[in-house]
Amino acid sequence: GETDIPIFRALVAQCAGATDVLIDSVGGWPGLRFKDPEIILLGCKAAIVVMDGDEGRHLEKPMRPLTRLARQEEKRLNASGIQFHVLERYGIENYLPQRAMEAIVRRDLSAFFPIPDYTPATERLSLDVKGIGFRFRKWVARFCNLPQPRIRQPLYSKSMNARVADHIRLEDLNDSDLHAIVLHIVSTAQTLNREN
Repeated sequence: GETDIPIFRALVAQCAGATDVLIDSVGGWPGLRFKDPEIILLGCKAAIVVMDGDEGRHLEKPMRPLTRLARQEEKRLNASGIQFHVLERYGIENYLPQRAMEAIVRRDLSAFFPIPDYTPATERLSLDVKGIGFRFRKWVARFCNLPQPRIRQPLYSKSMNARVADHIRLEDLNDSDLHAIVLHIVSTAQTLNREN
């Protein structure tokens, strides 16, 4: 999505030889479903699509397998030569280090960390999660198959990603799938640049 772009740009920029890497949005899962692979490839030597795990993985199952939707999109994109990756956490915000988020919200977030991989970081980083009323409303919504309650007291929003990007380092993500994906993007760009 659009709010993920600053994070990817910041991480890729920290790698030597990461030139000619264009980072764009497919519009999240809803947009990807209707995105023609030829449009994704337009003007590119290669394309790598990275999606959040929210709709792409069964995050609470062992090994976090891909959802049916993610498998369909992977097959569709791979047929056009587009590499496809789904993050192993809910969203890119779930990878951001506590100190980087604290630098933006100007508040100690120790009471909210660690953020579970299967929970939206924006939900976890809210005063709502500390109240029993919110947890009860979530349980009722889940039990009755209703929409989840809205966050009323957020401490962090996706719009802050652009500012937090200045406070993250690639080494903050060591041993994560996002770290490996960023290195793969850079390696692919370097290989393509050497070939031309």
